[in-house]
Amino acid sequence: MPMSLIKKFLLILSATLFAGSVLAESYSLRVPPGKRMLVASLAMYDTDTCTFGAIPVGKLVTPPKHGRVEILQERRVIDGGQCGQIQGWARNVYFTPAPGFRGADFLRVDFEYNKWTDAPGITAITRNVTLAVQ
Repeated sequence: MPMSLIKKFLLILSATLFAGSVLAESYSLRVPPGKRMLVASLAMYDTDTCTFGAIPVGKLVTPPKHGRVEILQERRVIDGGQCGQIQGWARNVYFTPAPGFRGADFLRVDFEYNKWTDAPGITAITRNVTLAVQ
């Protein structure tokens, strides 16, 4: 994979696995009962120009069985490496467990975005999130 492609992506909450034209990540999180929690986030960032890219669109592919999901466009402050702390737009995913629920749940979100000029085959990032409501 060309170094210029790797430099183009700053993926929040991720150590991303490259798989063809889709970047995918699976992870587990503990969620407090009855509390809304940020469970996934994505912002596109260009390390060459110190600017944010297009704001991804979030699509809930597999909804949780025991709670609700909100997918919002919000401002985030991130560590931009050589550019320092920068602020830009991200797509954030929040999960709120159903009242009284404790146990395991799962959700999948696909983030779709405009193609980078030097990475024309990469247009989506998937987050598979296993949730432990405790």
